[in-house]
Order: sequence, then C-alpha cells, then structure tokens
Amino acid sequence: MLLRRTFLILICFIGCCHLFSQELPPVITYAPDAYGADNQNWSISQSSDKYIYVANNRGLLEFNGENWKLHSSPNETIMRSVLVVDDLIYTGCFMEFGYWKTSKQGLLEYTSLSRDLELIEDEQFWKIVELDGFVLFQSLDRIYIYNVQAKTFRILGTDKKITKMYKVDDSIYFQRQYDGIYRIINGEEELVFTDAELIDDIVINIYQRDNDLLFQTQNNGFYSYTNNVIKPWTIVLG
Repeated sequence: MLLRRTFLILICFIGCCHLFSQELPPVITYAPDAYGADNQNWSISQSSDKYIYVANNRGLLEFNGENWKLHSSPNETIMRSVLVVDDLIYTGCFMEFGYWKTSKQGLLEYTSLSRDLELIEDEQFWKIVELDGFVLFQSLDRIYIYNVQAKTFRILGTDKKITKMYKVDDSIYFQRQYDGIYRIINGEEELVFTDAELIDDIVINIYQRDNDLLFQTQNNGFYSYTNNVIKPWTIVLG
C-alpha cells in the first residue's frame, strides 16, 4: 500500500459468450481523459448490477458500462479504498470513511461512519473488507470493525504499523510490521504466524491453495504454509 500505484483502468466485457480454450475476452483500456479523473487509481469494486466503482485521487469513479461519473470525496482528499456490499458502496480516504447509497432520485448520497470517532492524526484508510455482517476499515495504525446491524464499532489499535489486511475465504488476517501475521476472530486479534520469512518482509497478499495458505511477499517471492511449516514455494512448469 505504501507503493504508489499508477495504472489505467482495464475492464473486461465478457457478455454472454462462452470462453473456450485459450480465447481471451475483449479488453478496453480507459485513459484518464476518457474517465475524467487523475491517473492514479487505488482500488476497484463491482456491484451486483455490474456497475464499476474506482477509488481515484479525485474521488469515487462510477461506470455503468457506457458512461463515467466522478463523485468528489467527502472531504476533497484522495480516495484510497472502495468496496461494494449489497446496495452500499463503502469508501475510505484521508481521515474519513463511510458509505454511498443511491437515493430515490438515482443519485449517490454519502453517509459518514467515522464522523463521531476519534481518529489518529493523518489516518488514511487503505483497505476495506466484509465478512458475516461486519465491515472492516484498515489504516496503517488501526482496524475499525463495524457491526452493520448494531451500527457499533470495535477498534484494534497498535503501536506498530499495519502493512495490509487480507480476506482469505472466511478468515481475515493482517500483518503487523516486525511482529507477524494476525487473524481476527470474533473481533479479537490472534497472532498466528511469527516465521522469520514473513516478519522480515512485507506480505503483499495471502491466498487459499487447496488446504494450504500461500503468502506472496514483496521481496522474496512466494511461501506456502503446509503441514504447519512455512517453506518457499515455486511454480513447476511443464
């Protein structure tokens, strides 16, 4: 997340056709002058009605398959994260997070969830995940766990940087720098991996692979967690 990611928005339109063999779906590339915003996009999510939402430097981009629309971030800062859950579009930016909902007039309206919370100075919200009625907002300092039904928060704080949060099937993990990989269970954090291979590197992502976990690191490739052992993982070709 600390790395600046600059990329063009690539959207695949598959339609109703079936894909066979090595056929690839058509790809349309949209440059900043086409979608009407900055060239830095930080996160992307899709709704059940196939709309695309993008967290952009200038705000929230909305794409209906034909036209782009830019919604300014609530406090005019860079939007860092977006996640669509049911009919709500959750977003995070500098010192602010909340959700957007389509009004009866068809317009997106924003509701702040962080307004009454005491945030840490200069917090930015880089990642949003959802699991079992909870929406989690991650900054580099804290994870805010929002109970959607009760409309309450539980906050996991730390004196060490949280590099990233990951959703792996029905589990949520996060990395605390120089400390290890934690799993969130019932709103509580549990340290589950303290192997040097993971502590001494930044874990970019975690994947489920059969019954094992696969860790993608920033500097040293992949590691697999198999039979309670962390070991290097290489792709066998041929």
